[in-house]
Amino acid sequence: MTTRFGPFTGSSSGLYNYTCVFKTRLEKKLLNLSQKQIKTPSEQCSFYPRVVNNTDITFSDNGITLLNKGLKYNLHHRKRHWLTDIALEAETAINLLPIADRPYFRKQVSICITQLHLQNNNKFSHKSHTEWRAMQTIKAKLKENDAVITSADKGNILVILPTTQYQKKIREFIDNNNFQSPTQTP
Repeated sequence: MTTRFGPFTGSSSGLYNYTCVFKTRLEKKLLNLSQKQIKTPSEQCSFYPRVVNNTDITFSDNGITLLNKGLKYNLHHRKRHWLTDIALEAETAINLLPIADRPYFRKQVSICITQLHLQNNNKFSHKSHTEWRAMQTIKAKLKENDAVITSADKGNILVILPTTQYQKKIREFIDNNNFQSPTQTP
């Protein structure tokens, strides 16, 4: 039986040979690409630092890691009586249901709150506790050395500098840009 397959006309054995050649070419290309991608780049990319420290204050690795997360990072922790708050909110919602459905939903909420209580036995998770401690040490060091953390004019960089230097820069900015105080309140 003679048929036309791909670029040639011939028997099905010709198709088999064509497929094998095509397959080995693809395998060679794939092997070549995978070997090229294993190589590491010769140059290391260097980015601008996220935190610039213009003071003599030294921070721990945990403190630097926390500062590198930026000013918008929020420490996650729960309030002291968070389970009680959830139970009260659930009870308020259950009271809006028909009377016949209330016992079932109270039981379901009770099971869920019990599971939450068993899972979250401690006040802080390990991660948030170390971050909280790092934040407290950063605040103490800044207060002790009379320094402030501010964001840079450009980029997403935090700058740590003495409060006097920060106030001096603010004063220079106001003086150089001809700002005037209003004579009367609007």
